[in-house]
Amino acid sequence: MGFWKRDDELHRLEAELRANRPEPPRRFIRALVESQRGEDRWLRPKVRVGLAVVLAGLALAAMASAGGFGVIAHTTKAAVKVMQRTTDPSPRLTVFNSPANQQYQKHCGGLNEVPCHITIFDASVREGDSGITLMTFTVSLDATPSTDVFVSYSTMDNGSATGGPVCGPGIDYIIQAGTLDFPAGTASETITVPVCGDTLPEGNETFYVNLCCQSGNATIYRSRATGTIVNDDH
Repeated sequence: MGFWKRDDELHRLEAELRANRPEPPRRFIRALVESQRGEDRWLRPKVRVGLAVVLAGLALAAMASAGGFGVIAHTTKAAVKVMQRTTDPSPRLTVFNSPANQQYQKHCGGLNEVPCHITIFDASVREGDSGITLMTFTVSLDATPSTDVFVSYSTMDNGSATGGPVCGPGIDYIIQAGTLDFPAGTASETITVPVCGDTLPEGNETFYVNLCCQSGNATIYRSRATGTIVNDDH
């Protein structure tokens, strides 16, 4: 009777191993131990693989004595799956920097956030022989603003290029002034300065674009940019 009882237990063990249960490996193996021993036992991570090997060995020995070699093969495969499920690491979560994941990007300027840092970059453009050529200055924040940010700007002569209200004799660029607005979620804007073309041979000329008077949720990191009008006359 003891042999048949043990054989029934091993068949039940085989069914458990082949059930491909969806619960985590710890709960799965713990359920197998409870079903065989009739007692509650908590398994630590270091003994999971050892338990799977022991269960597989017991099943193989018993099935061999009963002549169930076909069952042995199935039980061995099931034991290998148990070992894989208990030793494979969990997949790592990958977070992509995309518009759908704005919450993972650095923000600034909002409540309980650091101020946004404003930087203006130098620019240059070829003068052209006539008409107007646009010179574009990029102004950027160091993070994505959570609320609107604004800063004032104005052009300034530096003794090289000369600005004026319109293009004409002796005027190299059209003076500009205004306020640059960064809506929430926008970290970069541009300032455009019209450059006046002519055919006079002369060296490269420069002027400044200055920033000031920013909103309270921002600070100016670089307040002055140099605009270079590249001479293209010979």
